Amino acid sequence: MTFEERKEQAVRDLAEEAQKLADKISKYFNTFDFVIRAEALNRELDCEHRTLQQTFARFMQSRFLHMASDEYLTDGRNQNSKELAKELNSILEKRNLPMI
Repeated sequence: MTFEERKEQAVRDLAEEAQKLADKISKYFNTFDFVIRAEALNRELDCEHRTLQQTFARFMQSRFLHMASDEYLTDGRNQNSKELAKELNSILEKRNLPMI
């Protein structure tokens, strides 16, 4: 396998892993006890290594920036999320969360 083929395979593997994780997160939160689940996850993330906590915050920052973009499509079910992301956008763009 050439370097390019290995690189393409790695990209496909990463996309598959991301899809599985997105699926798992969606299933975790697709429930009426959202508040309890969010609190439990927040408590667990608080126990993670500080670098991982910062990395997760970097992901949330990138998620909100994506949600504020034109790429993020909306309808009545997620319009408020996009509006919140747009409000946060100017703050998030100025803020750097380095890999530590």
